[in-house]
Amino acid sequence: MFSTIDLIEQYGEDYLICDGNHPLISAGSLSDEFQIYNIQFPQYEAILTELSTLTGKKIGVQYASTSLSGGQKTMLMVLTALASDAPKILFYNIMTHLDAANRDYVPAAIDNCKSKQVIVL
Repeated sequence: MFSTIDLIEQYGEDYLICDGNHPLISAGSLSDEFQIYNIQFPQYEAILTELSTLTGKKIGVQYASTSLSGGQKTMLMVLTALASDAPKILFYNIMTHLDAANRDYVPAAIDNCKSKQVIVL
């Protein structure tokens, strides 16, 4: 078991670290989270559409990140990381808060992202 700090120390210079135990960086709106990842319109619109499809919850860019469930936060983190400019991503504990359908979706989404080097721990 790694802490987020352990992962940053070991992989942080080369990888975007995405820890399912701490899926969101911002405690504000989803717009804030997208700015951190440098995600702009129309990319964030596509992410929110996919998230709404997966969760059944209509979510907009001004939606408060604190209103999302743990699984929704994790899905947002995965979708946003895969859409980001980061060439290398390390996902850690990403299955912990997901329901069965999204546990099936995440590996497929990662496999479909051929342009990135991804590690899942």
